[in-house]
Amino acid sequence: MPILAPRRLLLLALGLAAGCGREDGGEDARTLSPAEADTICDQTCDAAESCGEQRSACVIACLEKASLWRGDLMRFLADCLLAIDCDLVRACDAQAEKEFMPTSAARKFARSCDLRLEGCGFSDGVAAICDYSYLGDDVIEDLSACLDETCFEIEACLEIRAGA
Repeated sequence: MPILAPRRLLLLALGLAAGCGREDGGEDARTLSPAEADTICDQTCDAAESCGEQRSACVIACLEKASLWRGDLMRFLADCLLAIDCDLVRACDAQAEKEFMPTSAARKFARSCDLRLEGCGFSDGVAAICDYSYLGDDVIEDLSACLDETCFEIEACLEIRAGA
């Protein structure tokens, strides 16, 4: 399931950067509350277990993602995964790629990050370093503090704060 498999998480994250559809969700673009994350992860991991996934690993991975990812994306993926057969979970990734665009906060952060890293003399891979389009706006706000770090500390700061 996308919430579990790191390879699919990467594909989803990369797909969201180029996606089209839902953009600014206001409060929905922030991360889930702990209570809502628990509920969504319990439901999703029950379904994952019935598809052969290990429940405890699922819950850990899901709660980690819920603490970082946009709430509207987490709700969408959970609804999709609960409504689909085990062998069709990739369809949820594909649909999410079509449905979600980076929020204005994510786009603003990406532009600021790109400019900051270019000012540091970095050119290769800047777009990948600065793309956090699938994260909640509250996490994006926290990442902005990394741009005040020295040039050589920015990337590490972003990885630590984004749980990469």
